[in-house]
Amino acid sequence: MDAWFSGFTFAGGDTNTISNTTDGGSTFKTFIILPKSRPNLFVDTVSFLNASQGWAVVDDPTKRVRSYDVIGTSDGGAAWHVIASNQDS
Repeated sequence: MDAWFSGFTFAGGDTNTISNTTDGGSTFKTFIILPKSRPNLFVDTVSFLNASQGWAVVDDPTKRVRSYDVIGTSDGGAAWHVIASNQDS
């Protein structure tokens, strides 16, 4: 069974991650998707259409007006890019 989830790791510095398993949880592959330069960001949701295409909503709750990015991958999580954003920089 395949599953994707978001998390947080302290190894090597505070880092937000998205991880997946393709063997029911026996092993996991973790992708670091959020820059350490923006430590307040975290992943709200993650969803995959198939093994390659997926999306996540990234949130910064510390801003006065909440800001969100929708990020996506087309290579199974190896690389992520911003699809849409309401970031005010």
